Amino acid sequence: MTDLSVHTAVRPGGVTVLTVRGEIDWTNSHRFDAAVQAALAGPPTHLEVDLTAVVFMNSVGLAILLAGGRRAREEGIVYDVRPGPIVALLLERTGTAGLLSVGTPAPRAAGRRWRSGGGAP
Repeated sequence: MTDLSVHTAVRPGGVTVLTVRGEIDWTNSHRFDAAVQAALAGPPTHLEVDLTAVVFMNSVGLAILLAGGRRAREEGIVYDVRPGPIVALLLERTGTAGLLSVGTPAPRAAGRRWRSGGGAP
C-alpha cells in the first residue's frame, strides 16, 4: 500500500491547489476529505484538485471528490479536477466525469491496467 500525501497551496487571486499523491481508500479517506473541506472553507474562488499522482482511488475517494464538487457549486467556487490515469479511468468507468470540471488526464503509464474487484493498480 502506498501512503497518502495531501498538500495545499494558495496562489494569488484566491486559487487553492490541493495536490494529492498515493492511494485514497477507506483507511485514509478521512485525510482526503478533511483536506477538501478545509480548502473549500478557505474560501477560495477557485479550487484545483490535482490527482495526477494518485495511484489508487476507490469509491470512498470518489464520493469525497463528488461531494466536494457539489459543495463548491453550491458556494459558487470553481472546482477543477486534474485526474491522473487511474482517476480518469475511475471517472470514465463510473460515468461520473460529467459531474465535475475535469482537465485533461495525464498520460496513462505503460503496463497499468484496471484491477478486477473495482480498483485500479
